[in-house]
Amino acid sequence: MLLTLLACAACAQTGGVTSEYGRRDEGWRVPQPQGDSASLVYVALGDSTGVGLGARNGGGYVERLFAKMRRARPEARLFNLSAVGATTADVLHKQMPRATGVHPTIITVGIGANDVMAGVDEASFARAYQDITASAKKTGATVVVMTIPNIAAAPAMAAFRHSDVASRAEKFNRRIEDAAARDDLLLVDLYRADGKNVETTLNFFSSDGLHPSDEGYAFWAEIAWSKIEQTIREKR
Repeated sequence: MLLTLLACAACAQTGGVTSEYGRRDEGWRVPQPQGDSASLVYVALGDSTGVGLGARNGGGYVERLFAKMRRARPEARLFNLSAVGATTADVLHKQMPRATGVHPTIITVGIGANDVMAGVDEASFARAYQDITASAKKTGATVVVMTIPNIAAAPAMAAFRHSDVASRAEKFNRRIEDAAARDDLLLVDLYRADGKNVETTLNFFSSDGLHPSDEGYAFWAEIAWSKIEQTIREKR
C-alpha cells in the first residue's frame, strides 16, 4: 500500500511519464562531456527528491544547489542522474556507471528513503551504500552524502506513523553517518535539519503530502550549500 501511494504521487507530479534519468522532460539524456570546458562538474545521484517532484518553481534541491554553484563558478555544469523511485541498488548499478563517464569534480548522494519504505534490510542497504561511495571516491570527486530526510513527518505518511519507518530511517542514517566518518565524506544531515524545520514551516511539503515544496527544497539547498560552499569556491 505504501509503495502504491508513492507511485501515485510520482505519477501525479509527472503526468505518469518519466524519462530514463528521472527528468520530467521525456527523452532527456546525459549530455556528453566536452573536453575541459568546465572545471567544475556536478553529478547528482538520487531519487525523486533529486528530480524535484513537488516543486513548482526553481526545481528541486539539485537544481537549486546548482544555481548557487553557478553564481560562484559560472563555468560549472550539472549532470543530474536522479530517478523517480530509485533505491541504493539503482544508484549503484544504473546511475554510478554513468557518473564516472563525465569526470565529476563533485558528487552528491541523496538516496535511501525508497529503501526504507520498500523494506530493504539494513545490511543490504549498508553494503550497497558503501559500494556507491567507494565508486564515487574513485572518480577523484568531492563526495557529499545526505542523510535520509524525515519521511515519517510527511502528511502522506500519517497512516504509517506507528510503523517502523521512523526507526528504520534512523538506523539507515547511522550507516550513512558511519560511511561519511570512515571515508572522510562531506555529510549533509537533512534528517535532523528537517526535524527542526518541519515543525515551524507550514508549507514545507508539496501538495502530494510527501515530497518537499519549493520552500522545502530551498531549505535543503541552503543546508547543503552551507556544507560545500568553501569546497566549490576552492576546487579547480
